[in-house]
Amino acid sequence: MKTTVELPDELARRAREHARTHGLTLRELIERGLREQLRHDRDQPAYRWEPVTAGEPGDPFPDRAPHELAYDGQLSYGPQP
Repeated sequence: MKTTVELPDELARRAREHARTHGLTLRELIERGLREQLRHDRDQPAYRWEPVTAGEPGDPFPDRAPHELAYDGQLSYGPQP
């Protein structure tokens, strides 16, 4: 597939120089970079937010800071048993 990509002049100059010094065409350099980035993204686990709880549902949130609650074992992360 052919496509057109606009790059900042300095980035294009550095990419051409890098490709030349490593015996690559600019196309090969771009293709390698894209493949590496896509492989890296695929290998990264999706971030999963864990709920933070304090007390029982419906209880007012204590006046103490969350780090104090966690220190006292009153704050938990993740599903409750």
